[in-house]
Amino acid sequence: MESLKLLFIVLPGLFLPAGLILMGLSLAASFRRKRSMAGWQEASATVTGNLHGTDGPVVYNPASPAESTLPVFAVAKGRLATGLIMVIFGATAITMFASLSW
Repeated sequence: MESLKLLFIVLPGLFLPAGLILMGLSLAASFRRKRSMAGWQEASATVTGNLHGTDGPVVYNPASPAESTLPVFAVAKGRLATGLIMVIFGATAITMFASLSW
C-alpha cells in the first residue's frame, strides 16, 4: 500500500521537471531571437504574403531588408503554455496526494 502512495507522488512529480524543461527551451529560443534581432529597426508596414496577423509596426534587418518579422517576444507560446500547465499539474498533484497519504 505504501508503494501505491509513493507512486501517486512520484508519477506527478515527473511532470515538474518535464514542464520546467519545456518552459526553459521556449524562453531560451525567445531570448536567442531577441538577441539576434538587437540591431533591427522598427517601421510601419502592410503585411503581405502568407503571414497571419494584423498590419502595424514590424522590425527589419537594415543589412538585409528582405528579413522582417513582427516584434513578438515569445516564439514558442504553445511550448511555454504546455510547460506551465505541466508544472502546475505536477505541483498540485504532489501537494494533493502528499497531504492525503500522510
